[in-house]
Amino acid sequence: PLPPTIAGYPLRSHVFGPEAVKELHRMHDSSFPLTGAAIGLYGQGDAVLWVSETWGGLGARVLEWRMTVSIAREDSPFEPVGERVVAGTRVYELTGMGQFHYYFRAGNRLYWLAINAERAEQGLQEVLTFATLSR
Repeated sequence: PLPPTIAGYPLRSHVFGPEAVKELHRMHDSSFPLTGAAIGLYGQGDAVLWVSETWGGLGARVLEWRMTVSIAREDSPFEPVGERVVAGTRVYELTGMGQFHYYFRAGNRLYWLAINAERAEQGLQEVLTFATLSR
């Protein structure tokens, strides 16, 4: 479940299924049960989209909660900027590692977008629309 472009950046490479699940577990030092995953690299590293799929809406809520708690730790490379509701979806906003970051839950999936500041809002809107249509 990856859009072909985000904010004008084309999808350059992707990883799906067990390989993406393994990478997400490695990144988060976690074995949270995922039923699927996808990772897309856009442009020349201008945006990255991670999609984690769980066993249902409850699983996605737990994953969202765990992500929020993890980011609140002092050793997180991310700085929370705030959260807002966009078209009925709660979006968490962060900065860090030279990009803007957004994560949100849609159905049984959790989406995380890392994107350059110049196109951050456009990218967020496009991924939200894609996530809503992909439910």
